[in-house]
Amino acid sequence: MVRADNYNTIVDGRGRLWLAVPGLEPRRMVRIPLSTTVAPTGTLRLILRGGRVEVHYQIDAAGMRSS
Repeated sequence: MVRADNYNTIVDGRGRLWLAVPGLEPRRMVRIPLSTTVAPTGTLRLILRGGRVEVHYQIDAAGMRSS
């Protein structure tokens, strides 16, 4: 779990979005490339699965289309 005030999102020169979260060393951030152009908001849940990182975050359901 990563609190909303403990991470940053960064866009590089190629337009890719990166997530910077606190690492195990003090004052060192770990940068994770995201496969989306939408920055996550709020509290994040990072899940390591199959050598990959899944980023889960809450969204407002009122803004989503119903299926």
